[in-house]
Amino acid sequence: MNAETRIIRPFVGLRDLEGCLEEVVLHFGRDVIEANGSITVDLTPHDFLLRRVWLEWSAEEKFRSFKKQLISAAEEAGIDPDSLALVVIGTSAFLRVAEVLLSHSLSELASLEPRVELSHLPKWSSLKTPFSGFSIEVYLLLRKHLPKRPLKPHRKGTWLARSRYRVDTTYVPALLALTPLDDEVRSEYQLLPKTLKFIDFGDHNVTEPANEQDPPTVYLDEKLLSQLSARRSSPVGRIIQAQLAHEFISGVIWHAVHQADVAEMTMDDLRGSLFGNVVRQIAGSGASEQSLDSMIRWIVSEPHRAIARAEHSMGLLDIYNKSLESEGS
Repeated sequence: MNAETRIIRPFVGLRDLEGCLEEVVLHFGRDVIEANGSITVDLTPHDFLLRRVWLEWSAEEKFRSFKKQLISAAEEAGIDPDSLALVVIGTSAFLRVAEVLLSHSLSELASLEPRVELSHLPKWSSLKTPFSGFSIEVYLLLRKHLPKRPLKPHRKGTWLARSRYRVDTTYVPALLALTPLDDEVRSEYQLLPKTLKFIDFGDHNVTEPANEQDPPTVYLDEKLLSQLSARRSSPVGRIIQAQLAHEFISGVIWHAVHQADVAEMTMDDLRGSLFGNVVRQIAGSGASEQSLDSMIRWIVSEPHRAIARAEHSMGLLDIYNKSLESEGS
């Protein structure tokens, strides 16, 4: 988007167009996200990837009216509908990718469906992000340059209306803040020269609400981090991200089991904590509160097995196999 995409719009006569996307909602499985809203999901990577992602322009009984209002608002603004397009963009801050998932001219609204499936196309890497979540942005924008007119949009790519949607995961604090591990950091922590990763939990209590504390710091060798930043969506990049997530879960488990009273805690005690999130991940979706409470005690008594079980709940084997298969294809 260009310099005209700012909150203070320099245009007049666009009021009807500016509000045309306010009723558009994003569906992520059974969760519904309204325009400019967000959710945080506590899902295993496997369950995250199984969820459908689809956009609903309008309730089906109002869809014909939605399309008519788009056309009439464009004409009222003095803009040919053929010059406008509905564009849907998927972004991943962690993978550093932005992809155009849909571009549909207003002159072809007859073929637009009330619902647009976004997750059925495997090529969209921005949506295949169980460790970091994703964002969806919906725009009504100019798809071609127009003759210049005072206080009217004219540049291709200028948006006239937009709505945003965000899906976060419980892995986000750990994975979006990777810190370079250089010689100075290695010296500070008394690490050997070829140490490639290190997690410093500091004073973070993994059984207390995470949002009330400073998050742990996840260090990754500075050269490796630089290469990962450039290739996060590559097969090797996906493997490294999955392994870092598992290392983080392992660290949370070991910090939890060393607390004297953790075996007596319940999920109510762990609400919002890193260890509570890990318990849910290992137990899998659909586990009852009673099962989760039992899972806490099992993890404390069998931490090595719990860490191995985390590989299963994360779908680590599938991630490795699929990444290696795509590398060889």
